[in-house]
Amino acid sequence: MVIASSNIIFDACEFAHLGSGGLRVSNGVNNITVQYCVFGDISSHAIQLGNGPETCDDTDPAQQNRNLLVHNNRVWKAGMEYSGGHLLYVGVVRDAVIRNNYLKANEYSGLVVGGRLPPGCYIRNIEVRANIVEDPMRTLRDGRRSIIFYFVILRFA
Repeated sequence: MVIASSNIIFDACEFAHLGSGGLRVSNGVNNITVQYCVFGDISSHAIQLGNGPETCDDTDPAQQNRNLLVHNNRVWKAGMEYSGGHLLYVGVVRDAVIRNNYLKANEYSGLVVGGRLPPGCYIRNIEVRANIVEDPMRTLRDGRRSIIFYFVILRFA
């Protein structure tokens, strides 16, 4: 877990065979890049960006999660024990780019942006481009799709 940190690059790392989550960045992170990494066989979320709805009204920029880049990663088999886990979850963040990721074989949803956050939350400027989501919903089949967007201002390129 990365909290209250800035200017970190995860480059060509492997997160595999984990009994909890893969990589979580939250609680005031800035300028974080996750690139060319492999995530696989993870019990909960593989990649989790940002916090949950309890932080929606944070007006202090030091507490906000900003300027995140997740690109060219391979993510497979998340939610192996906690089947509600996503391959890539984007919570309360601002100014993020999610592109060219290959997300495969998940027990639940593949890519979730927003996660049922209330309107007015500071989440905005999320660019989602050229991601492949393949074979989600292997265990939980509650009608959701492979990519889910909630109350979010998005830029599609």
